[in-house]
Amino acid sequence: MACDRAFGHIEKYIRRVVNIYDLKGYVRAIQLCTTSRYHVIVLRNTDFLDVEVLQKSITHRKPKPPYSFQNARSFKLLSKFCEGYFICRDYTGQALGSVRLMKGQARYTRRMFDLSAVQLPQKYPKIRRLQPGKMQHRNSCLILSQMSTSRTFSSSSGSNRNWIILKKMTALRTRMRTT
Repeated sequence: MACDRAFGHIEKYIRRVVNIYDLKGYVRAIQLCTTSRYHVIVLRNTDFLDVEVLQKSITHRKPKPPYSFQNARSFKLLSKFCEGYFICRDYTGQALGSVRLMKGQARYTRRMFDLSAVQLPQKYPKIRRLQPGKMQHRNSCLILSQMSTSRTFSSSSGSNRNWIILKKMTALRTRMRTT
């Protein structure tokens, strides 16, 4: 399935769902947006690698016209062309042209050009914190989440908590109107 169509299904489903408050809600929405169910992999900070180290090992050749990154739909790495990659216009894999990444004009040998030997460091070794403004917005959304999950504001058990949430909501609405 093409990426644009997949994102279209996801966006359409999310528009129909009234409220999504957390990452689990988005994961559920992506999984349920079609009958074929997308497989969602939640990435952590340790899953991102810094590929800038590879720039020292490769040359910066551009694809020759009419082969360009704008026209490419996929890139193919094959063992028969280890010094670079192929540009493909569609997902069937029919190559339009090739881009050589190996420096120089010498014939390819694994000893001269082996990208698998390059150690990639983590891109984000620490978990990145949200900025204070985003944290404040997140907390206000959590109040909305609590508001939507609480059933009534009647004089039942836990009504004191509900009234506190109602007061916070009123204050939040007042602040939003004034800004």
